[in-house]
Amino acid sequence: MKRHIQRLLYYVREFFQSNWGATGIGMWYIIEGLYIISNPDYMKAQERFGVMVGWIDDSWFGWVLLMVAVALWVAIMNDIVNLKRWIIIFSAFLFGVYSFVFLMRIADGFPNSTWAFALVGLWCSWGITKFGDFND
Repeated sequence: MKRHIQRLLYYVREFFQSNWGATGIGMWYIIEGLYIISNPDYMKAQERFGVMVGWIDDSWFGWVLLMVAVALWVAIMNDIVNLKRWIIIFSAFLFGVYSFVFLMRIADGFPNSTWAFALVGLWCSWGITKFGDFND
């Protein structure tokens, strides 16, 4: 039994070390998706740009983030490199949209730092797309 647990822990450690970037992006999607689903319309303030940015806190968008995370982790665990690459490219698009939405909120008078975190996610997605994870 002890040998099986050690083997499992070794596998989990290798998995996270060899796919750290994509795993982190998947974790971000899960956390953000669950937050949006559990707190729908958390950005209730009326905005001039409401039509452009109002959808970002709808529960359907949270479900989209969760589905992307699950697809990404399935691709990582089953070593489906092409699917993982396409999801990372889609992730770069999502992070870009997220950055734009929160920059628009700043322009509307609601300052926050979420745009900076989204830009870091965009940068990480771009880096994974350009250079790959450790085992690509």
